[in-house]
Amino acid sequence: MITLRLEIAPTGKARPRERGRLPTAYRRWKVQAAGQLRALLIMARWPRAIDPRRDAVRVSVTGYTARPKSSPAWMTTAERAAFRRGWTPPRLATPDADNMVGAVLDALSDSGQCWCDDTQAILGTVGSTWAAAGERPHLILTLEALPWPTP
Repeated sequence: MITLRLEIAPTGKARPRERGRLPTAYRRWKVQAAGQLRALLIMARWPRAIDPRRDAVRVSVTGYTARPKSSPAWMTTAERAAFRRGWTPPRLATPDADNMVGAVLDALSDSGQCWCDDTQAILGTVGSTWAAAGERPHLILTLEALPWPTP
């Protein structure tokens, strides 16, 4: 099992627009994320002996989005005070967790280091929160190779 930190802001999986083309911003994000993942997986010596027909990879993702300059309007007065002091509640806004994981799985597939197809992915925990005060947006991924059980 390895844990990776991607220095890239979380984004949601884009839907094809006209003529089946993905938006340019999403394609750029995916190329950048795949490049970072490729380098991190090579440095971590990720197991390459995964059978593409059988073995799976458990993927857990936590996205840390840029903290807003002021507290959201829906917070109570006590929550706003705690937010200013550094409290980080769960982030209940877009990109939602399923779209964020979809983008991460696309980038892992494009990295060419994790699996042959994202059908081998088994989702673990998924979360989205605000980054701490002064911290940049990023993604934390935990990958665990799950070999095919032998009888």
